[in-house]
Amino acid sequence: ENRIGRNGYAVLATLLQNPNTELHVLVLADNEIDDERVVVLATGLTENSTLKELDLSKNPFITEIGWRTIFVTLKNPVCILEKLFLQENRINDAAGDSLADFLTNNSTLKALDLSCCRDITVARSRSLFEFLRSPNCKLEELHLLNTGFSDDVPISLAHSLINNRSLRSLDLSANCDITKIGWTAFSFILLNPHTVLENLCLSSCGMNDETVSSIANALTNNCRLRELRLSSNNDVTAAGWEAFSTVLQNPNSALEKLDLQSNSINDGTMISTANSLVKNNKLKELLLDGNYAISANGWAAFSRVLCNTSSIIATYHSNHILQKLCQEDMDIELPEDIRSLLVMNREYSKRQAARQKIIKTHFSCSHMNILSFVEMESKIMPFVLMLMAQNCSMNADMMTCGNGFSLLYQSVQNMASFFDLSSDANYSDGPRAKRRKVMIDW
Repeated sequence: ENRIGRNGYAVLATLLQNPNTELHVLVLADNEIDDERVVVLATGLTENSTLKELDLSKNPFITEIGWRTIFVTLKNPVCILEKLFLQENRINDAAGDSLADFLTNNSTLKALDLSCCRDITVARSRSLFEFLRSPNCKLEELHLLNTGFSDDVPISLAHSLINNRSLRSLDLSANCDITKIGWTAFSFILLNPHTVLENLCLSSCGMNDETVSSIANALTNNCRLRELRLSSNNDVTAAGWEAFSTVLQNPNSALEKLDLQSNSINDGTMISTANSLVKNNKLKELLLDGNYAISANGWAAFSRVLCNTSSIIATYHSNHILQKLCQEDMDIELPEDIRSLLVMNREYSKRQAARQKIIKTHFSCSHMNILSFVEMESKIMPFVLMLMAQNCSMNADMMTCGNGFSLLYQSVQNMASFFDLSSDANYSDGPRAKRRKVMIDW
C-alpha cells in the first residue's frame, strides 16, 4: 500500500527499463492504480527481462483498457514473469480475452491468482483455461477462490487438464454455485492417472454428501494428491464423511494433510475416521478445529489409534505417523494424552515413536508389566528385547531408573514372578547331579 503517485510510476518505469536493474519482485497491491498509471508502468515492462513476480491485486480502478495494455505488454518474448497476482480486480470479458491470449503464448508463468475476479462471464471463463492444454504451459499454481463460477468452469477445467503435466496446486474455495454436475465432472481430474495435482482446496464450496462422495470415489485410486482442504462444508453429514473415510484406507493414498475444520463432524465421524487411520502410513496432519460436537468419546477413538494399549504388538502397530489434529495455536482443545502422543510422532522417527509408546505403556519403571511377554509371537520378542536393551535415560519422564541400567536389566530382575523356586531339592542318583526344580509359568 505505497500509494505511488503519477510521477512515481514514471520513475518506476525508468527503473524497469534499465538493463542493469535486478528488480525481481514488484508489489503494487491496493495502490489505487488507474489506467493512466498502468500505461506508464507498461512502458517500463516492455523490455524488462528480470521481473519474476508482479502483484497488481486489489486495484479496482483499472478498467478494460488498462488490463489489455498490461496483458499485451506481458506477451513480450523477453518477459520471464513467473508469478502474477490479480485477485480482487474488475477484469471483464474483453480483458479476459487478452489475459487468455497472454497465457496461451506464455511458457514461464508458474503461479496465477484470479481469486475474487467475478466479472468474467461463464462463456468467457470456459475459454480462459484453454491455455492449460498447451504443451508449453508451465503453470503450477492456480487460485480461483470466490470467482462466482458455476458448473461450466469445473467441466472446462476437467477437459483442459486431461493432458496437463504442470499444475500441482488448485484452489476453488468459496465457489458455492458449483453443483453435483460440476463436481462430478471435476472428479475426472482426480481419476486421471496422469494428473500431477498435489494440492487441492475446496473449502466453503457448499458441498453435500453426494458431492463429497463423488470426490471420495475419485480419490480411492489416486496416488498423487498430498493436501486436500474441505473445511467449512457444513452441509455434509456423518454419512458423507464416513464415505470419505474410505480414502484414508487406500494403501496407495499420498494424502499427507487433510483439512476438515469447521464442519459438522461428530463422534460417529471421529470413530470411523480414526478407524480408517489404523493402517494409514501417510497422513501427517488432520485438522479438526471448530468441530464442537466432538466429545471425549470421539477423541478416545484417536487415542486408541495413536497408542493401542491392549498388547505390545498392538502398541507397535499403532499409528506413529499422524502429527497434528489441530492448528498449533489451538492445541489446548486436545486431551492431554493425545497431545503427548502427537508430540512423540512429531519428534521421533516411526521406529523410535513406537519404542517410546511401548516403554511408556508396558515397561515404565512404575509399571513394569512382565506379563506382556505371555503368548508374544516369537518373531516379535527379539525386537521388544532390543528396545528394552537400549539405555533407559533416553526419556526420563517415561523411565527414571536413576542408575543407567537398561529396561532389559530391570525386567530380568522382575522375572522372579515367572518362576516357582521350590525349596524341595530334587536329586538324581549322582552326587554332582543336584538340581533345582524350575516351574516356568508361560
